[in-house]
Amino acid sequence: GVALKVFSNDIRMELLLAARAPENLTLDRVNDIQALIYHNLYTNGSMLFKRARKIGDAHVISVVLVGLGQYGQEMLKALTWYCQIEGYKLKIHAFDADEQAKARFEAMCPELMSPEHNHHFEPGEARYAIDIHPGIDVSVPAFEEEIQKLTDATYCFVCLGEDAINLTVAKKMREIFGRMTFEGDAHKPDIETVIYDS
Repeated sequence: GVALKVFSNDIRMELLLAARAPENLTLDRVNDIQALIYHNLYTNGSMLFKRARKIGDAHVISVVLVGLGQYGQEMLKALTWYCQIEGYKLKIHAFDADEQAKARFEAMCPELMSPEHNHHFEPGEARYAIDIHPGIDVSVPAFEEEIQKLTDATYCFVCLGEDAINLTVAKKMREIFGRMTFEGDAHKPDIETVIYDS
């Protein structure tokens, strides 16, 4: 008997392993991107609720996602499920340099982005608002201008594909947030980034 764990979300690997299933082989495919996101939420996710801002009659979890690649998409999807607790509202602003980022995410998750659900804060229903800002590169002034409008931000997740870029942008976010005044208790947002190098 052999137990095989394959850390890949590549469609070629999925098809190859589905076609090869010997009798004495236990096979587990592990999506390492999804595993990282869910592990992070499982171990550190309670801080999203602890750091939520009291605005009006609700606690607001306001997330800034920088990058809508595989990690950003997975985080966006996970947060809409994870943050559904009575008395909390979830707001997500996602930024990506790709002009088609919003259209791609809408095609991937049409129900999540449906006007019937997105931006509808009705009792008993999922309470979230997702705004995707396509075509905004982190290196242009328009990016900082958009960030400065988000005075309720509580959490920032940076995932742009390379360690050096992720660290540079996370540091830039810290500088931008440092110059801003935030609503409620005025605390600065928590910032996390993805680092590939162990």
